[in-house]
Amino acid sequence: MRRAASLVALALLVAAAPSRTAAPGAHVEMTWMSIANHSGDASNPYQHFGRELKAPPHAVSGGFRAGVAEDFPNGGGSRGYLFTVDNPGGRKLSFFVNDSASAFDLTKAVTVDGLSYGSPLANLAAAMRDAGLTSVDAWIGTGSAGLASMIVPVIHPKVYIPNHWDGFFNSMWRGLPFPFSDKNLSSYLSAHGIRLVPQTQYFDLYQLDAVGVSLQPNLAVKQKLGFTHAQAFAPATHAAVKAFEATVPPDDCQE
Repeated sequence: MRRAASLVALALLVAAAPSRTAAPGAHVEMTWMSIANHSGDASNPYQHFGRELKAPPHAVSGGFRAGVAEDFPNGGGSRGYLFTVDNPGGRKLSFFVNDSASAFDLTKAVTVDGLSYGSPLANLAAAMRDAGLTSVDAWIGTGSAGLASMIVPVIHPKVYIPNHWDGFFNSMWRGLPFPFSDKNLSSYLSAHGIRLVPQTQYFDLYQLDAVGVSLQPNLAVKQKLGFTHAQAFAPATHAAVKAFEATVPPDDCQE
């Protein structure tokens, strides 16, 4: 999957070359945690088994189609990135981002073209050691209390920001379809002293600094796209949310 990511990055750089240049002195320090398979087993091969690109995709022949079996093959589905940020005059800031996950696969080795890349959870632990971290300031991720119980002991986040939880089949232009709610996950995070900061609307802006994570106004962007600052929900929606344990699946990617 490293090859696929490299080929996609190369294609994007080539496509952007006429109009973009890197900012002088720009620096990003990132440790890449091994990609995690998801969807459990061979019954869902496009999402479960590792897949690699063989050559850079071409925008002129259909664009960068972000499908699991198209131009962004996700090698089983999940990417995880650990970032550290230089903070002049203070300690380094850090955050971990994963776009999806399955508790079924986190401890299983990812194998592509006969080569094992180790398990995602072991690779995340190794990435933390390589970065000299014992905790992160924020975890932007997806999943259930079960997933959190596996990942939290490795990264010890101070803040959890949920993503990839609002479903696939709602129009983005209507704003968030319902409030985030996961009673079991919320209880787990609270018991471990982790602050939960869910979205209130699409294009919410989070700021990480030496003080911690905070939500910042992003009114200009939201207004330009037709979104309110925070999504308003009808009383019936709030009542429906309270009636369920969660508004997200128990595991982002079912077995």
